[in-house]
Amino acid sequence: MHVIIQRPRRFRRRGWIVIAILLLAVILIGAAGAVSASLQAQGQPHYQSAVGTPIFLPSPTHSANGAHTGSGANLSLPSPIIGPASNGLPPSLPTRSGMIYANRNGVYLLRANVALPEKLNTPGYSALVPPLLTSKGQLLYAGNGLYLLDLFRFFEGETTTPLQIANIDTQKQVIASMAMSADGQEIFWSVEPHNGSGAISLYEAALTAAGSVSPTLLYEQPANTCPCYMIFGLSRADIHGAASLLLTDNLGTPADQGTGLWAFNQDQQQVGQEMLAEDQGQAPLALSPDHTLLAFAPTTGVVPEPTDNSVPAQIGSQPYGNSLSVVGWNGSGTGNPVMIVPPQTNVHSFSAYHWITTPIISSDNKSLAYIQFSSDDTGPYDRHSALYVADTKGNSPPTVVANFSARLVELGGWLDNHTLLLYADNGIYAMDTQTAAISLLAVVNGYSNIIGLVHIPATPPGGSHCALQCTP
Repeated sequence: MHVIIQRPRRFRRRGWIVIAILLLAVILIGAAGAVSASLQAQGQPHYQSAVGTPIFLPSPTHSANGAHTGSGANLSLPSPIIGPASNGLPPSLPTRSGMIYANRNGVYLLRANVALPEKLNTPGYSALVPPLLTSKGQLLYAGNGLYLLDLFRFFEGETTTPLQIANIDTQKQVIASMAMSADGQEIFWSVEPHNGSGAISLYEAALTAAGSVSPTLLYEQPANTCPCYMIFGLSRADIHGAASLLLTDNLGTPADQGTGLWAFNQDQQQVGQEMLAEDQGQAPLALSPDHTLLAFAPTTGVVPEPTDNSVPAQIGSQPYGNSLSVVGWNGSGTGNPVMIVPPQTNVHSFSAYHWITTPIISSDNKSLAYIQFSSDDTGPYDRHSALYVADTKGNSPPTVVANFSARLVELGGWLDNHTLLLYADNGIYAMDTQTAAISLLAVVNGYSNIIGLVHIPATPPGGSHCALQCTP
């Protein structure tokens, strides 16, 4: 069910206790200031303290000529976390790897041991839907159409041309969601009208060895008839190698966080059984890398949108989980959920509620990292965030890794089983969850999505890296 907010009770004024009330107000103001200064995660006092003390050690930046839009190399940022220095070694990107991130200006590659990010060639790009990345170096992005970019030639400094998968009428339509198989050979996307007048359509396209595509319409329904389906992801492939398409309801808001979860039957081209209950506000949040675990919010609620532009409107206006569970997932059903963060009801003030964002399951399926935040009772409704790591089996309570002074924090993926990528107030960082050591990887121009890590292969003997369409 949706979280019900109960406002604090008001004291009645009586003449003979005016002095007592004034004294009480002074005490309450002092207590509130102490709580605000600590910026501790709300509502879970039994959680363990930080596993290490945070550190702010920017990674070395080498001198470079020029600058790219969206890059703030050679600039500094205030510490995004609270606490003294850690004794841990600040993490860095692995050798021969690159981190892909995107913002309103474009899509960027930050290579290990290189100071300046490189802007990728992504014509037609729009920031509405975050791009997707496969382990084979293929980048899927949307905008005035759907495009697939092969990064391998780019790594060698060669010119590449993205392969256009689909066209849309940009005056009437937007691409609202997309998904891609692990091998990058099967692509799914949804198209919605700008103003709610028209149809919601689901498409699929299979790539051939030559890179040609033939989009197939899988499903269509009127946009004013909800559930308004968008694509959440793909289930784990069955014994025949087929994966189910997973849908959620975005309530008619393209690219927004959805509620409820359905499996789409591609053979019958119809929506199948409901996996998560939409009428209870259950929201799917993340699949594990092998698609065998699902992190979801059993309860959701609406958080006041900050008025100081510290959180982009698209993110600030969406519903957030008030709780967090993990369940085994096989595409056709679920097991017994493990409660990681219990729901809250009827706390003393809105700022005492906790909210969950960007949960990420590690590649070994043992750890779940997530950002938990609270929101101030009054404007500008700033957020106070903390990073937690939990055992996916629920054998121990979640552990606080670090508390943040940054106003917006989101996780962006695991570098390894104990190191995370994260975004915090115009910076992209790597943090070791065992020591809480943190390093600044890039200064970015505004809110950015961390897309993932790509391994840069060595040039194969006598061969080309080009997997799809390349230009001479």
